[in-house]
Amino acid sequence: MPVLTTNALRFGHGTHIVLESVTCTIEPSERVGLVGRNGCGKSTLLKLIAGKIKPDSGSVALQKGTRIGYLEQEPQFDPHDTLRGAAARAFGRLGELAAEMEQLYEQMAHPEVTADEMDALLKRHAKLEEEFDRAGGHATDHRVDAVLHGLGFVDAQFHIPVTSLSGGQKARLGLAKLLLESPEAGSARKYLRSRGFDGDAARRFKIGWAPDEWDQVSGALQRKGFKRDDLVAAGLAFVNRANRLQDQFRARLMFPIYDSRSEPAGFGGRALGDQMPKYKNSPDNPLYHKSRILYGLNWAKAEIVARGEVIVCEGYTDVMAFALAGAPNAVATCGTALTDDHVRALKNLARRVVLAYDADAAGQGAAEK
Repeated sequence: MPVLTTNALRFGHGTHIVLESVTCTIEPSERVGLVGRNGCGKSTLLKLIAGKIKPDSGSVALQKGTRIGYLEQEPQFDPHDTLRGAAARAFGRLGELAAEMEQLYEQMAHPEVTADEMDALLKRHAKLEEEFDRAGGHATDHRVDAVLHGLGFVDAQFHIPVTSLSGGQKARLGLAKLLLESPEAGSARKYLRSRGFDGDAARRFKIGWAPDEWDQVSGALQRKGFKRDDLVAAGLAFVNRANRLQDQFRARLMFPIYDSRSEPAGFGGRALGDQMPKYKNSPDNPLYHKSRILYGLNWAKAEIVARGEVIVCEGYTDVMAFALAGAPNAVATCGTALTDDHVRALKNLARRVVLAYDADAAGQGAAEK
């Protein structure tokens, strides 16, 4: 299936026709460039494809799950912003707060600032930082830094005024804003922040997000050459009643599950809306057996042996919380009670097993089993 199809696109300004009957198809493996003289409509076509403007007639069709971004030839920025402040504006009010705090840093660093001015700047900064913290802004900080680093910027450049950037640097900064503006996984980041986990914690435990699409993951993997039967066998997809491949997980916060050798074996997914069940694990398959595998054992194994003790808890986020609180010897079962296979595996590593289940009926029942 084509990634993109345009059909008889037409666009003009009054009597001036910019584009007429533009039809094209782009396949998943293709790379396409537009070549033509200035004013022939290259930018206009890209804006039509990205949905920035509407055609006079004709249509644009995208493969399900495909997202198009448009990077301006000459991105516009607030001339008072620093490089990092401009990137942070992608987050709306949070970005505005971050950008204003960046501007305050610059003003406070000015050699001619008076004591009264410094006092006013510090008070304003404290007020902004309080609002920034309440809104979970520091998790956003980590994401901004990661995107800028990924595009080749270094920390020493973060406070450079945008007016001092070269054309190439402005183009990269524009791309950074485009990447940061993606609304996908926003609910997942919000949930993690509500549980006290920032961007560093999410990266440490390799937390991810399953797109809210029926076949985006399985389709992407098939285009990379993975076979349909292998995706089903690995528990990443299943064949629905229409005999089509469908993703096993969608619109879920994803926790990768590794075996004791640190090889990926399966996933646990938590729904963040009304989707049921709330928790869903990979189906048992040649790599993943929930009655034998323990979440977090790959990270905790060395500490369990060193301490001679293992903490067994109920959920994936419990393992994360224990580790971040200074108890990195915690593991969790994957949606099942502690089994004989689990106990045998743990007895080979530790002399003492501590059960840290919830105090509710479900947790106490699991402990008794």
